[in-house]
Order: sequence, then structure tokens, then C-alpha cells
Amino acid sequence: GCFRQIDVTRQKTDGKMTITEQFFRNKIMPCHKAMYRLAYMILENEDDASEAVQMAMTRIWEHRDSMPEIGNPRAYCISAARYAAIDIARGRKPSDRLSEADALAASDSMDERLEKGQELSTVKRIMRQLPENQQRVLSLSAFSECSNTEIARITGLSDANVRTLLSRARTKLKLLYSQQQ
Repeated sequence: GCFRQIDVTRQKTDGKMTITEQFFRNKIMPCHKAMYRLAYMILENEDDASEAVQMAMTRIWEHRDSMPEIGNPRAYCISAARYAAIDIARGRKPSDRLSEADALAASDSMDERLEKGQELSTVKRIMRQLPENQQRVLSLSAFSECSNTEIARITGLSDANVRTLLSRARTKLKLLYSQQQ
């Protein structure tokens, strides 16, 4: 048959972008793991992190007709997940959070999970001693697996500044971690 060729990735109308279903499946959906890692890093709870990712995906889909041009879908998705996680964190009461110990106690392989949990807890505690900008770029790099370019887009910093902050953060983290051991 005669089918008209159309742009199936994205369509522009009046300077705004309309996300098509195929673009959403091919470019947005594959970002869910990175979105989850970031949300989990912020919320420290599996259910809340999943909810944050779902909330971010839903917002992206519901506003697909009025999106600005998305140059980097992965960075855009990670930012959306971050905002959703922050929304959830603000709405939660301190008593609603499960402690890491409670979460680990429920696991089947308690010894392994406890060891990994303690290690991660130590690294997170040490990271909180870093300046805020170093914490943020290191978290995006380590936990969300963002490239330096993606971190620059998310934070609004230059690539060179991101590299410098990451280098300083890693050096300081190694030093502080070795002092803990």
C-alpha cells in the first residue's frame, strides 16, 4: 500500500515537541533503571523509588503534547525522576521511612545484604561530608551512571567543572573512606 512517511520519533508544533508513542518507548522507557537508581538514592526505599519513577514517567507522558525540545532524553528523565522523588520525600512523615536495618532484616541473604548495606551506608555517610556540589555530581555519576555531559546538563555546570568536581569528590571520598577503615 501507499503509506505516508511520518516522523515517528517526535513531531514539533508551534515550537513545542509532541512525544510520540514510539519515541516514548525507544528513548524514555529505557531510562527507567537510571531513574530508579537516582530515586532510590534520594528516598532510600524501594517502593517509594518505584513510585517516583512511575510518577515521572506518567508526568512525561501526560505532558507529551506541550514538551519543550528535549535534546538529551536521558538527562531529562533523570531530572524528572529527581523532582518526583523530592515531591515524595517532602510528603512523607519521618515515621513513614523504614530504616536501612529494617529493610535489611527482611531479606533472605541477611549476611550479604547486611555487609553491602553497611558498606553503602558508610559511603553515603562519608559523601554527606563533601560539599553539596561534589555530593550531587558524584551521586549522579556513581548511582545514576550519568556521563559527565549528562551531569553538566542536569546541573547546569560546564563539562570542565563537572570533571573537576568529580575528581575532587573521588579523591576526598577515598581519603575519608581510608580513614574509616
